[in-house]
Amino acid sequence: MKPFQRKDRDGWWVRFKDADGKWWTRLGGATEGEAYVTLSRYEREAMAIREGWVDRRQVESAKASHKPIGEVIAAYRAYQVGKRNSPAHVDESVRVIEKIADGIGARCLADIDYGKVEVWLADLLESGRSARTRNVFLLRINALLNWAVRRRMLIANPLLGMESVSEQCDKREVSRALSPDEVDKLLSLTPCTERQLFYRVAVRTGLRWSEIERLEWSCVDLDGGWLTPQASETKSRRSDPLPISPDLLDALKAFDSERVGRMFKYAPTLRTFKRDIKRVGIDYDTERGQADRKCLRKTFGTHLAMG
Repeated sequence: MKPFQRKDRDGWWVRFKDADGKWWTRLGGATEGEAYVTLSRYEREAMAIREGWVDRRQVESAKASHKPIGEVIAAYRAYQVGKRNSPAHVDESVRVIEKIADGIGARCLADIDYGKVEVWLADLLESGRSARTRNVFLLRINALLNWAVRRRMLIANPLLGMESVSEQCDKREVSRALSPDEVDKLLSLTPCTERQLFYRVAVRTGLRWSEIERLEWSCVDLDGGWLTPQASETKSRRSDPLPISPDLLDALKAFDSERVGRMFKYAPTLRTFKRDIKRVGIDYDTERGQADRKCLRKTFGTHLAMG
């Protein structure tokens, strides 16, 4: 059947029969010539499947592999959310995948090539990033590709066989616990400010930085003195009630807030945290390790063990 034009639509259209004998009408192109090329492709594809020259799954995967990468990543995000992965994990995974796709110029899954990714990851190491970071990036992109294979968007993972690199040479920065005196200094920031309360929650509960960022006022029982993070917002996927220390309870009650929604509008950045500890006289680097953001969680554990 020849390409044709429709009164209500632009372009040239084609009508063809697929491998199962079902008729389809599709836009063939802007010109009659383009439509003939499209029609020929559809007819050859149907014949190849019908005659058994190619596997139907191969054809379907080839089509799916050329979907815009943005659509694929959006579908993968929905899959991750459906698995009830934490928002932080989902966001980090998507961010890494988008970074790799942008770095190698991938507009679709078919553009993700072993050689391109291998070179990009090597450049990542050359730029000063750690082997650990490189391995995590490979893990994230592999997770996407394996998911795409299960969804029949790809026949096989193009990065199959790409190995992790040794992390033994990575310079490992060790977090240290703050001393009781240093804790007092940190919490001596202007009382009842959002940052001071953020640090106090971290030191008194042992919650991770990202978990505190997503705390809701609905998680806090000021009358009973308990804090119960939502399971979906914790790394452990558990909603364990935490007792609120007297000084933290007083600080929460004194905090000027409507107590609706997120507890903290803005979480301190590492730069802000470094500036704050410097302001109160706490050294960032010492022989015992660094006073980085993880140090507050470590401080809670250490002081808990000390009683």
